[in-house]
Amino acid sequence: MRKKLFTFLLALVTSVGLMNAAVDDSGSCGDNVTYSFNGTTGEMVISGTGPMTVYTSGSSLLPWKDYKDAITSVVVEDGVTSVSQYSFGLCTNLTTVVIGNDVEAIGQFAFNDCGTSFTSLTLGSSLKSVGMAAFLNAKGITTLTLPDGFETVGDYAFCRLEALQTLNIPSSVTSIGISAFYRCYPLATINCAAVTPPALGADAFGDIANKSNIPLNVPNGSVAAYEAAAQWTDFDIQGYDPAPAPANVCGDGLTWELNGGVLTISYDGVGTGEMYDFGYEYDASPVNVAPWKENKSAITTVVIGDGVKSIGNYAFNDLGENFTAVTIANSVERIGVFAFTNAKWITEITLPSSLKTIDKECFAANFGITSITIPSGVTSIGYQAFSYCTGLTSLTCEATTPPTLASGVFYKVRSTTSSMSSIPLYVPSGSVAAYEAAAQWNAFDIQAIPAPAPSGDKLPGVFSVSGTKAVNFSKGNLQYDSDNQIWQFAANQWDYIGNAAGNNAITSAGIADNNGIVDMFCWVGASSSLEGIKQYGIINAWSSSSYGSVAGEALKSDWGNTMGGDWRTLSKDEWIYLLTERTNAANLRTLGTVNGKAGLILMPDGWTASGVALTVTTANYTTNDINTTNWATLEGQGCVFLPAAGCCTSGIFDGVGGDGSYWSSTSRASGETYAHRLHFRA
Repeated sequence: MRKKLFTFLLALVTSVGLMNAAVDDSGSCGDNVTYSFNGTTGEMVISGTGPMTVYTSGSSLLPWKDYKDAITSVVVEDGVTSVSQYSFGLCTNLTTVVIGNDVEAIGQFAFNDCGTSFTSLTLGSSLKSVGMAAFLNAKGITTLTLPDGFETVGDYAFCRLEALQTLNIPSSVTSIGISAFYRCYPLATINCAAVTPPALGADAFGDIANKSNIPLNVPNGSVAAYEAAAQWTDFDIQGYDPAPAPANVCGDGLTWELNGGVLTISYDGVGTGEMYDFGYEYDASPVNVAPWKENKSAITTVVIGDGVKSIGNYAFNDLGENFTAVTIANSVERIGVFAFTNAKWITEITLPSSLKTIDKECFAANFGITSITIPSGVTSIGYQAFSYCTGLTSLTCEATTPPTLASGVFYKVRSTTSSMSSIPLYVPSGSVAAYEAAAQWNAFDIQAIPAPAPSGDKLPGVFSVSGTKAVNFSKGNLQYDSDNQIWQFAANQWDYIGNAAGNNAITSAGIADNNGIVDMFCWVGASSSLEGIKQYGIINAWSSSSYGSVAGEALKSDWGNTMGGDWRTLSKDEWIYLLTERTNAANLRTLGTVNGKAGLILMPDGWTASGVALTVTTANYTTNDINTTNWATLEGQGCVFLPAAGCCTSGIFDGVGGDGSYWSSTSRASGETYAHRLHFRA
């Protein structure tokens, strides 16, 4: 009862406040949109994401209906995508309106009859249309500039702007409605950049005197078209030469630069950030081909910068074998048709969390990609978007509701649909059943996304493994607990089983059949003959014809699939970069002994000795003899110790205590039955 009484009191206080124009007010005006009114300044701010609630004429639900006369300015912030019909009509003391850069549509009668005090109107960069009578009788506005990309002016939208002198119409406008600018009496100049004259409804510029004396400035090549178009021909048509676009422009506010093999797309902060949609260069008469295609063989890396909203059709298809890397900023919402088709040499691509639309065949025939994560905001995926991605070994979809798939999204990812069941599809834990019931998705081995690994398993040191990527190491060697059938890390970095009974108990079938801990793993693949533990490396063979194909790589390297988090095995190139190519690499590794165990010590990026000195040597394990106290200091500074635990060849242990053997996730070229490994000894 107390709760109900309190709710009533809140409603009562709010109602009293609405009757007083000087009282601040706030609340909801959309699913994810709110309003905030400052009773002292008269400013109304609309903020949030998505569209406003759609109100009806005279709606009793309009939150500010009782104090419209107190509103002097309206600011619609970025993030809001529409301004509702009837939302601010008859706000008779309104002076200023600022529309945010994400608003695409303003509804009918949104700001009608706001009077002569309404003198300032700023329209955002994404606006496409203004509805019927939206700004009818906005009698104080003297200049109106419709933004680039604007398309449609509704009937009576700007009727009776009786102070309007200058009208700027961008090239994108296609139609202007009935009486849209009727009785805009003092109109003195119209600048219309549209190459094709926009269609005009009846009396679009009706009841304006002396139109033959009003200059209408249009592109030079379009003068004849305007002179032949009804209503436009009423004006004094004059041609001008539009300023040529800079050669490096590739979108609205976007430029491109190719420097040293790196193609960078940048946003200048003006415009929508939308990339142009390009044409297919192999058409009989190609039109509007991406300008960098002339030098496509020189492109090694594509970097999509912050602020870029879309990647256009045919932007980066068929760039060639030198194109091996792409970085996409977390602002891109759409990837267009055929955008990355035949990017065969890219092995990894991270789709940004901002992504909403994946268009037709945009990643088709990307043979090298092994894993894909589809962000939660994607609701639909176009025809054959990932077709022929034959290297795919794992797929993650973060959307709780399965995105709608056009036909053939994963066509020929495997030779048959049934063989796709070997590819794990990781989805939110509560959505497994929904994906199992969804066509195309249910061809995969659907599993819940693993829980993140405990943060305590990560050592603090940061180690660069490429020019753009760095990793952390686990706190100790990977182990398999056969008692509990779980994976874990050793308690200390120097711990290993070696040739003790635990590792010897792996049977010839690759099964750990004892009660204990195993840590001598070999590198195997996803052949259909391998099941259970063997798929994850428990098999006593150095190499094996049953290793399988590159398609099984995730089972060898992506330990996050079984342990949670992002644990994985480094690739050959990552080991090489870490040991020989990162800054000061030669001085950030040395042999040593920790707590009596020989091995390799790796120091993190930028490490300098503090408290415990290390001597760089490859000659012996004894120069650096570290006790547990000193190692605690080094470990706290991020150092990693890889013990010389030897290796296992067909059940025989070799080099334990003297040799170190650590797998990479990269197969050797000879039949792909061997893996590259990191090997060290004194």
